[in-house]
Amino acid sequence: MMKDEYYKIRNWVCVNNDNLNFLKKMRTATKLFSVAIISLIFGEYIAAQECEAWYPMKEGAYLEMKNYNSKDKLQGTVKSTVIKKEVTGNTVTVTVDVKSYDVKDKEQSDHQVSMICKDGVFYMDMNNFMDPKTMESYKDAQMKIQSENLEIPAHLEAGQTLKDGSLTMTIEGAPVSMMGLSIRIFNRKVDGKENITTPAGTFTCYKISQDMETKTMFKITTKTIDWFAKDVGVVRSETYNNKGQLMGYSILTDYKE
Repeated sequence: MMKDEYYKIRNWVCVNNDNLNFLKKMRTATKLFSVAIISLIFGEYIAAQECEAWYPMKEGAYLEMKNYNSKDKLQGTVKSTVIKKEVTGNTVTVTVDVKSYDVKDKEQSDHQVSMICKDGVFYMDMNNFMDPKTMESYKDAQMKIQSENLEIPAHLEAGQTLKDGSLTMTIEGAPVSMMGLSIRIFNRKVDGKENITTPAGTFTCYKISQDMETKTMFKITTKTIDWFAKDVGVVRSETYNNKGQLMGYSILTDYKE
């Protein structure tokens, strides 16, 4: 009798030890899985938080800019919508659908551009400066493009100088057998911090001035002043010729996160 009870007790202890070990393993696995999920989510959260961009980095964000000449006459409208956001490590990339309209609100072009925030620096692809209609006319040509993207650090202060940007394009097989285009943006400087009010609201902005030189068959030099608001982008922009005369300006007329 005592022997039978002994084996029953031993079997009960062994079974329960096995169950206990199984439960411990399951609990450990669950913890590891939870940690992995939290790390993945938190890692993406940190990447997004540390990426203080100078453009909306949320899907669905919408901006509307209206362009005017020096006499305040409407020249056209640009409507931009963030259609995709990707987070890879410490890099956040958004794809933006950009539609341009004439003064009668008739669509003139529709193309996509990319904005990137990496390691606390916001990058604007210099290819964004290319006119979509011009690019369309050379769709069957062979193009070679070299560029240095524009950079805006997360933290700005008055007097700070910023890196230049450039784009050089060579077209072969175009209506002209060889044609070149170059865009250089230089003398970039943070002039100060200002509050700017537009139909879209009032924004705290950093004023950035820069020179732009465009070369095709001849050279054009202009000066632009942009007012950037964090997580919004350009709120106001003014363009001047080489004599310092205002050529035109753009203002943010609508903004939705």
